[in-house]
Amino acid sequence: MYPKIILKQEKEAFIFRRHKWIFSGAIKSTEGKPADGDLVTVVGSKGNFLAVGQYYKASIAVRILSFDDVPIDKAFWHKRFAEAFQYRKQVLGLPNNETNAFRLIFGESDGLPGLIVDIYDDVAVVECHTAGMEANIEHITDALLALPMKFTAVYKKSPGENGKTKQAGFVYGSCDRELVILENFKKFLIDFETGQKTGFFLDQKRNREILHRYAKGKRVLNLFSYTGGFTVYAHDAGAKEVVNVDVSANALAVLDKNMHLNFGNSRQNTNVVSDCFDFLSKEKSKFDLIIVDPPAFAKTVAKQDNAAHAYRKLNETAMRLLEPGGTFFTFSCSQVVNLERFQQAIFVGATNLHRDMRIVEHLYQAPDHPIDLFHPETSYLKGLVLAF
Repeated sequence: MYPKIILKQEKEAFIFRRHKWIFSGAIKSTEGKPADGDLVTVVGSKGNFLAVGQYYKASIAVRILSFDDVPIDKAFWHKRFAEAFQYRKQVLGLPNNETNAFRLIFGESDGLPGLIVDIYDDVAVVECHTAGMEANIEHITDALLALPMKFTAVYKKSPGENGKTKQAGFVYGSCDRELVILENFKKFLIDFETGQKTGFFLDQKRNREILHRYAKGKRVLNLFSYTGGFTVYAHDAGAKEVVNVDVSANALAVLDKNMHLNFGNSRQNTNVVSDCFDFLSKEKSKFDLIIVDPPAFAKTVAKQDNAAHAYRKLNETAMRLLEPGGTFFTFSCSQVVNLERFQQAIFVGATNLHRDMRIVEHLYQAPDHPIDLFHPETSYLKGLVLAF
């Protein structure tokens, strides 16, 4: 039915581990001339069916959609979306009257590599990271609208090089209001058109809840604060003050709106528009709780050494500002830097400062970003709560 990708005999065993990527080095030959994003059938060296997926002229040559020999048609897309929604609804209880924002489709974990779908109340934001997903936006939209939810809009973003969006726009409906969502009864303004990613970092939901337990009465420093997810939770817990640092003045303007949505003008809040490394190099005052949540420092394995060095430098400089008895939240969303490597970077930083630090908790991505047991790359967000 589709062009065939024939694997080398010695590489066939990898597919039985149910990993959803086939690398170009595993391919023996190709029958047909598939273009980027085209559907292909993956077969063994003896012609036996193994999987069906989308083809790319790249290191990751095939992203697997199914290990069963099924047509990738309208029914397939509806089934994948229904299964993803069922997991969020039945296992996680999402959405509900206190939280109406969540990740519905998380790429490989939901059997749709290259696709992200975030739900913000009645607006769905779709990120197509591959040509194959881009080509199926009609199927994606149709499957979304078939779910037992009411959508007023579906907005598509297709990230290009350097994180810039190359194509964006409404593919269904429109949203002519300021979009405000609920997370644990807290209100957040979502800028899904020009904001980072889909507009909000839903993967930190559980970690924001954990931070809430530590923030009462504390003077807090929130580095890479973006629109203030951690800030709102800290203030809700009764933080004495929060200092937010971000290079984006626009993000901090949204943070102020989020503060007003939740607290009016009743909280002490300070915003600093600055590169966080520059801020830390000059800052002298101390804090009881520090949050370090930078963007990914490495997207490829080749860059992981540079990333580890950056994590060490950043955390070492930030730890210098932590009061004795203070609490330190630190994160990495670089998938190629594993927990052991990240923790080692923190260890070196603390060693250089001669600081005795204890690990209180390990932190991970929220469960609406499930980790595929067979696809470890879906585990990307890692964090530590440290006590000084």
